[in-house]
Amino acid sequence: MKKYFISFALLAAFASFGAGEVHAISALPSITLLGNTDVTVNVGDTYTDAGATAVDVFNNDITPNIVTTGLPIDTSVAGDYTITYNVTDAHDEDNILHANPVTRTVHVVQPALVTIRVHKVTNPENVDKDFTFTVRQGTSGEGTIVATSTANAKEGGNDAVFSNLPAGDYTVTEDVPEYWTLSNVSCVYDESEGSQISNGEAVYLHDNGDEADCTFTNTATRGSIKVVKVVLPADSDIPVTTDTHTFGVILAQGDSQFAPHSISVGNDVLFEGLYPGIEYTLRETADSDYTTVSILPDQNSDTSGAQITPEAGVTTVVTITNRQNVSMTTTPTDNTSTTTDTVIPRPGGNRRSGGQVLGAEIGPGDESGGSCTPYLTSFIKFGANNDSEQVKKLQTFLNGYENANLTVNGVYDQATFDAVEKFQSAESLYVLKPWIDAGFPDTVATGYVYKTTLWRINSLNCAGVTLPMPKLP
Repeated sequence: MKKYFISFALLAAFASFGAGEVHAISALPSITLLGNTDVTVNVGDTYTDAGATAVDVFNNDITPNIVTTGLPIDTSVAGDYTITYNVTDAHDEDNILHANPVTRTVHVVQPALVTIRVHKVTNPENVDKDFTFTVRQGTSGEGTIVATSTANAKEGGNDAVFSNLPAGDYTVTEDVPEYWTLSNVSCVYDESEGSQISNGEAVYLHDNGDEADCTFTNTATRGSIKVVKVVLPADSDIPVTTDTHTFGVILAQGDSQFAPHSISVGNDVLFEGLYPGIEYTLRETADSDYTTVSILPDQNSDTSGAQITPEAGVTTVVTITNRQNVSMTTTPTDNTSTTTDTVIPRPGGNRRSGGQVLGAEIGPGDESGGSCTPYLTSFIKFGANNDSEQVKKLQTFLNGYENANLTVNGVYDQATFDAVEKFQSAESLYVLKPWIDAGFPDTVATGYVYKTTLWRINSLNCAGVTLPMPKLP
C-alpha cells in the first residue's frame, strides 16, 4: 500500500492518474548555494567548490541528496564552466518533486601578470658593482619573498627585472651594501608613484601588463682597490689565459695591513672600505718562478709596491704583471757588445720629415751588408723598472725623429710614452704589420718599446746595414 504526504497549506492541485488513485503535488525542495554564483580562477590553479545545501518542504535537511554535475573543473584550459546542483524530496517515491536547479559559473582565465624593473644609479657614476634587490608580497616590506635579483650601475650594466608576477601589491627593497648609502628611490607606474618604505618602495600593480620602473640611487662613502693579475710567457708579450699559479698580494696602511690575499689570472682581488685621501701600499710577495714586470698605476715606477690613495666611491684598478722566468732586459740580437754611449740621430740620415725617412732605410727583407752597434739594447715599458740610460737614449732619438721636445731625464713618463705611440703608428709598416702577419690581427700602438719597435729604432740608426728581424712572438 502506497503512502502519500500532502501539505494542505501548500496544496496546488489534484490530478487523477487511474481508477481510484489520487496524487498530491506539493511544494518543491529548495537549494541554497554556498559561495558566489560567479567564481574566477587562474589557469593552472586548483578549484575547490564551495557546494550547496538543500531542505524539503518540512525544512528537513536533504543536502546529502544533492546531485551535482560539472565537477571537477579542468583549470588547465581557459573558459567558462557551469556547475549545476539539483535535489529530489526524500519522501517523493514517484521522484517528481525536484527542486529548481541552482548553478554556479566558474571562469578559468589567464592570470594578470605585472613587471617590476629596477635600474641602478651610483654616485660616482658607472661603478661596476652588483646590488641585490628583493620583491615581497604586500606593502609592509615584511611579506613573503617572491624573488631576488641584482642590478649593476656600470655603463651597459644590467637592470634587476622581476617579470610574470601575479597582479597585486608588492614592495621592492635593496640590500644596501656596506660603505654605501641609499640616497634616493623612485618607482613610477601607470602615471603614479609608489609609497616609500625602509630601503625601498611599495607598488600597486593590479592590471594585466602593469609595469613599475624603479630607480635606486646609492652614494659611496669609502673607496676600494681592485687588483688584476696579468702573466706574460717567457718569450712573448701576449698575456696568457691559462696560467693557474697563485700569487700573494698585501695591502698595508702605515703599520697596519690587511690579511694577505691570493690572486691568479682571471681571479681578481677587491679591497673595500678604504678611507679616501689616505695612502695605501700594495705589494706582491716574491715568487722565484716569476719576475714582476709592473704594478700599474705606480707613481714611483717601482715594482716593489704601488702607492695608492683611494677616492670615495671609486674603485682603483691596479694591474700586476709578471713574466715567467725572464727579466725585462735582453741582450742584442746580433750578439754585439752593449754600449752605453749616447748616440745622437744623424740629421738627414734617420730623421723623419714630411712623413718620409730621409736617406737610406733598411726594412724587412733588405739585403744590405755591414755591421752596426745597436742603439737600444733593452725593452722599455711604462711603469717597469727601466734602465734610465736606455730611456735617455730613447728620448734623444724621439726628439731627433719627430721633434718630440722631450726632457732627456731617463724617466719613462707619459710624454715619452705618447711619443713612442706616435712613432709606432708612423712606422706601422715595420712595427705593427709584422705582428699582424704573425697572427695577431688586433695589434695596435702600445707605447711599449718591444721587439719590433726596438728593431725599427736600431735599423733607423744603422742606415745601410741589415739588422735581423726579431722572432715573433
